[in-house]
Amino acid sequence: MIQCNATFGFMLNHFGKLQVSLMDGKQMIQKHSLQVSVCTGLIIAERYPNLRVNQTIENTIFNLSSHFNVQVELKLWLFGIWKDDQFILKLDDYELLNQHINQSAHQINCGGIQQNVTLINLRAQMNHSQSSMKITFKTQSNSTLIKYWGINAFDFYIGKCSINCEQCYGPGYKECTACIYRFQLLKIIGRSLLQL
Repeated sequence: MIQCNATFGFMLNHFGKLQVSLMDGKQMIQKHSLQVSVCTGLIIAERYPNLRVNQTIENTIFNLSSHFNVQVELKLWLFGIWKDDQFILKLDDYELLNQHINQSAHQINCGGIQQNVTLINLRAQMNHSQSSMKITFKTQSNSTLIKYWGINAFDFYIGKCSINCEQCYGPGYKECTACIYRFQLLKIIGRSLLQL
């Protein structure tokens, strides 16, 4: 479990640095910076008419501090009728979440246009200790219906290692597996200190 005092918030305004790959089968059509829009007063990364079904958002976060676990929380906005579709979240190309979408939509006035909108809150976590992480969001559908999607309230958390710890498998100082340069791991046995 990730401790709240050991987190790193990755705010929605960072979405402007993400890249969107518009895919047609396996061929990339275009790559552009992700845009934000407003619907019912909330900021949404992409949506109508930019981010369509079967498209991907991808970014790599660099220089993460020493950690043992990551957690991602987001609100997925679906515009249109989404039946028997998939939302996929990958971290470092590992498929962490594959959410089946079969939701009934509600009519919302968004930007002066009445639209069918569905909101889904998602959370996923995994063990992770690398200093960078590639995050990929994508939707998959065999449907020919026109539909769009976006992300709101995106948060990225890391479970940090204890102070002076470069690598660890948990938050405690006894769960450190490698020290930061110029520090040493020592084990106390009786009254003696042993270097590990």
